[in-house]
Amino acid sequence: MECEACGHENAEGVWLQIAGLYQEELGDWSRAVEAYERAAEDPATPLAEVRYRQGECLEKAEDIDGAIARYEQAAAGGGADPFRIAALAEIGRIAEERGDWNGAIAAYERIISAG
Repeated sequence: MECEACGHENAEGVWLQIAGLYQEELGDWSRAVEAYERAAEDPATPLAEVRYRQGECLEKAEDIDGAIARYEQAAAGGGADPFRIAALAEIGRIAEERGDWNGAIAAYERIISAG
C-alpha cells in the first residue's frame, strides 16, 4: 500500500537519515556508505556532505584509499562549503600520517584558497 501523500522525493530524502543512523548509532560502515549512495540519488541532497560522510565511514572501515577518494569527491569544485573544507582537512591529515608532506601542504593550501 502506497502513501499518496508521501512522494517518492520525500522517501529519497530519508536515505540521509538512514545513513546517519547506520554511521552514528550502529557503526555499520558498509551499510552507511550504501545508504549515503542512495541519498546522493536525490538532487536535493548536499553531495559534498554525502561524499564526506562516506569518507568517514570508509576510513573507520580501514579503507583509507577509498576514504581519500570520497574526500576528494567532497572537495571537488570550489567555494567554502563546510564539508568541502572538512574533506580537505582530512586529506591533509591523512597525507601527514603517511609522511606525504607535499600532499598535506597542497590540501591545506586548497583550504586557504577556498577563502
